[in-house]
Amino acid sequence: RGLGDVYKRQNRVTIDSLGTLPKSYTETTTVSSSTDLGFSVTDSPDPVEPGDTLVYTLHYTNTGNASATGAVVSATLDSNVSFSSATPAQSGGSGRVWYWHIGEISGEGGHGEITIRTDVTLPLTNGIKLDFAAQLSDDEGDLLPVTAETTISSRAILSLSKSDGVYTVYAGDRLTYTLAYGNSGTI
Repeated sequence: RGLGDVYKRQNRVTIDSLGTLPKSYTETTTVSSSTDLGFSVTDSPDPVEPGDTLVYTLHYTNTGNASATGAVVSATLDSNVSFSSATPAQSGGSGRVWYWHIGEISGEGGHGEITIRTDVTLPLTNGIKLDFAAQLSDDEGDLLPVTAETTISSRAILSLSKSDGVYTVYAGDRLTYTLAYGNSGTI
């Protein structure tokens, strides 16, 4: 949480009547403002197949009573994915590290999201994990990290066909078979 401004408000009241001495009462109230940021990530699909698109969605909120200023989101991609696009468009970055200048996140309900589309490398071993990390920071001193781990789901799809290339074979003829095989899967 960011540390906002703190104000002390002092209220004073005096009561007086003809038959009594004046009485004064003072009440001091502390009024403060601060950010209260939330930051989360979802990955979809999970698990993901090699060669498919993997989407990360970052959500940010501010339920505090003060605006967060100078907000920046940065994201670090796994080495087995490549950046494809983002909504909104990234402010900068390259390779595995990208960032967005959000600016102000209004207090009392300000929110937004960033959607990052990546392409998963082909081929990849079944069961490995793709790591994603992001953080939200602001001028008030907030630093909120999030991570996601996506599992690779690879499988072989094997095919085999046999052909002899002739329609009729006579006793004593030589016959040659041709075998064709393939893997249309992701490993």
